Amino acid sequence: MEVMLCKGCGRLFNSGYGEEYCPECQSLPDTDFRKVRDYLWDHPNTQAEEVAKACNVPLKTVMHYVKQQRLDISKDSKMLLTCENCGKQILSGTYCKDCQEKLSTKFGIGSKHKESPNKGLTGTAPGRRGGDDGKMRYL
Repeated sequence: MEVMLCKGCGRLFNSGYGEEYCPECQSLPDTDFRKVRDYLWDHPNTQAEEVAKACNVPLKTVMHYVKQQRLDISKDSKMLLTCENCGKQILSGTYCKDCQEKLSTKFGIGSKHKESPNKGLTGTAPGRRGGDDGKMRYL
């Protein structure tokens, strides 16, 4: 087992098989996410408040998906998400890349922390169009 930082909530947890999310974040209901994701495929670059209202999902839940890196904020969005450590503007997650690396090194998981094999595929699915860079832009 290795200690990992949960991509959902940022807490440390024991990862037995390379999981990226703690047990609490893995057990979140996927039905709300599917509603939000499907709405955003048809209405890209929609503001988070509008998405939450249209999908009948709390705004806090939509923002949780952004912090889990299941959704991205488009670069031209007026919505602002900041790194919880340094305050730098980020498009998803809780920490900027620099702070993620510092925290990983601090907790001794820097060399063990592997990049997701699906990196760059966030929000894409067979038969659906992605953004200009091949990545779907959500909010």
